[in-house]
Amino acid sequence: MPTYKPTVFKHHQRRDGKFRVSIRITHNRKSVYMPTDVYVSRKQITTDFKTIKDTEVVRMIDRDIIEYENILLRLSLIHISEPTR
Repeated sequence: MPTYKPTVFKHHQRRDGKFRVSIRITHNRKSVYMPTDVYVSRKQITTDFKTIKDTEVVRMIDRDIIEYENILLRLSLIHISEPTR
């Protein structure tokens, strides 16, 4: 089962000082980063860039994670329901 974690990278800073939030999806020790449309300022994250402090941003990211889980669930059900030849 995959794990999800919102991440912010220091090197993804825009000119206005905000950072893009990505969602790290890890499964079988392989990770991919899915960019979101959410941007945060330095005040909204911890100084080590590991945690988002703003609860409204966390809620928005949680909604995106739920969407990703639903997509993966549908894909796995399609794969299971296909007949093997």
